[in-house]
Amino acid sequence: MASLKLLLGMIPSTSKIEQAENALISEFEKLHVFSESEVLTRYNKLNGLVNSSDFVQKCKEIKTIQYKNSEEYLKRKS
Repeated sequence: MASLKLLLGMIPSTSKIEQAENALISEFEKLHVFSESEVLTRYNKLNGLVNSSDFVQKCKEIKTIQYKNSEEYLKRKS
């Protein structure tokens, strides 16, 4: 049965399998290097900061502030 699959081209050649394996190994090594990089560390730190509840709350406060209701506006108007 295996010889029939081989004759019909259903079994990939060894070189194709080795190329795929080498590509996966290369991609794994790049991923491993990136996982230890300073860029990823900085991204995770900033992501944690931006998604923190304090930051979200501060953004909401800033968005609700209006200039017309501020002390600066009243001082300037006087």
